[in-house]
Amino acid sequence: MNGRKLLAFFGVVPLSAFVVVHIVVTSTAMSGAARFDRVFARTPTLVSLTIVAVMLPILAHAAWAAWVAVRQPRAMELSAWLPHLRRGSAVVLLLFLVGHILELPLRGWTGALRSDALLDVMTAHMSSTWHSVPLVALAYLVGVAATLFHMGSGLWARFRTSGMIVAGRTQALLKWGLIATSLALFVVAGSTIVYLATGTRLLYSTPVFVPDGPKASCSPKS
Repeated sequence: MNGRKLLAFFGVVPLSAFVVVHIVVTSTAMSGAARFDRVFARTPTLVSLTIVAVMLPILAHAAWAAWVAVRQPRAMELSAWLPHLRRGSAVVLLLFLVGHILELPLRGWTGALRSDALLDVMTAHMSSTWHSVPLVALAYLVGVAATLFHMGSGLWARFRTSGMIVAGRTQALLKWGLIATSLALFVVAGSTIVYLATGTRLLYSTPVFVPDGPKASCSPKS
């Protein structure tokens, strides 16, 4: 397997799977604190799985892309607008991912943030403003958009270059399917961010197929 295929595998595959699950599961915030706390209850197994199966492959993807940019700059200088936009979204995604990990997951993994306090912290951060401008919420919207664009375009490029999709009709269906999926995920993520920032519910409820998590031993928060 050459470098480009490794780059695609270690970035696109785990990132895409994790993004879909993470966006849908995080939308349980719109169902209230009790359900959100149960769904996001941390276990050592879950933390280890997240680090090994998600974070390390994504870091490997980012490190390889940085190496290519430094050691083989001509390989990054493509004239088409889409590769440039993909690389721009990758930079935004990397900054967003680092900020998000430092803000929430890392504090949870180290025990500095309890899982039952996660929703309160997220709500406080998203609803914070600077001169009446919700900068954190806007940054999350931009970060999610960059993530979904990088994910969708990465999957599209991966399928096209792998030779798995040959027929023109199949390519068109795949392209529009990825666009529709990315837009749907952005609507769900954007609705969650707006709800945390303003309390306004844009979607009626969260998906019913999201697992409810283990029952808490204590009474839910009011």
